[in-house]
Order: sequence, then structure tokens, then C-alpha cells
Amino acid sequence: GYISARIHEAVKEAHAPVSDLSAAVDDTKMTVDQAYLLLYTAESRWWSRAGVSPAEATMGLTYAREARAAAVAELSKLRLVKMDSPLITGGDGVVRLTMENGADYAIEAELKLTGENLSFPGGDRVPLDLQPGRTEILVEFTGEGGRQQIGAALVVGSTTLEEITRALNR
Repeated sequence: GYISARIHEAVKEAHAPVSDLSAAVDDTKMTVDQAYLLLYTAESRWWSRAGVSPAEATMGLTYAREARAAAVAELSKLRLVKMDSPLITGGDGVVRLTMENGADYAIEAELKLTGENLSFPGGDRVPLDLQPGRTEILVEFTGEGGRQQIGAALVVGSTTLEEITRALNR
């Protein structure tokens, strides 16, 4: 009962990062296969069947936790390294953002932009195909008066990896 409920909860917690990794990375990569294999093994009814010993049932919980850990470890190879000071002319500006992909393969991600008294002519979501190493992008914004702040979040699927916020002094 209790262990079965914990296994179900751990499997549920593992689904989002494993699915996000699968959507962001070429499915032929061993890391995706490994995370899915661990998750599928954890989802087996074997761990919660009638008469299973607590020690054996706990193995299902371990598989679920390992699946989540494997996916999170791969996703954490992406970093939002820095946001440079913006260049502002009149009401318009541009800011350089630097991301780093520590994996040896490309990962698809998204940059979600937020702004207090700012708008983004190119939209507030920027799709990224992050190759290994560093990637720099320029984001244009338009000021709308008052106190201003710009924020960026590096996201893969439903997983927010890192966020940076900077106040703009005008």
C-alpha cells in the first residue's frame, strides 16, 4: 500500500523531466533511451503486485527516482549563463543573452521573456536549437515608460532550468 503509493508518486514526478528530455533531444540518443527504460521499469505492476516484499517493491521506487535523476542530469547541462547590460537608444533596446549546452549533442529549448513596462517586438518566446558549447542571442525590446525590468527563463518543455532578471536604469 504505502510503497505502492510512493512508487506511483515517484513515477508521476519522473514523467515531466523524462518527457521534456525526449522532446528536446534526438530520440536516438542513449540518454533518452536510458531514462525511458528506467521509467518503464518503474511503471511495471510487478512492484505493487500482491505478496511483494517491501524490499522488492522498493526497487520500483528506485527505478522511478533514477529515471527522474537521469533526465534532470541531462537537462541541467543547459545553462543560462548571463544577461549583458542592455544597450538602450530612445525607447528601444537590445540585450545579449548567453546560453551554454554542456552536452555533446544539440538540445531544443525555449527562452521565455518577461518585462515590466517592456514589450518584445519579436515575441516573448524564442525557440532555440542549442548546439554544444555557447550560444549568444540578441533580444530586442521596447520600453513603455516607468520602472522597467527584463527577465529571461531557459525552458525545456515544462521544465524551467534557469532564470535571470535585470532592472533597467533609464
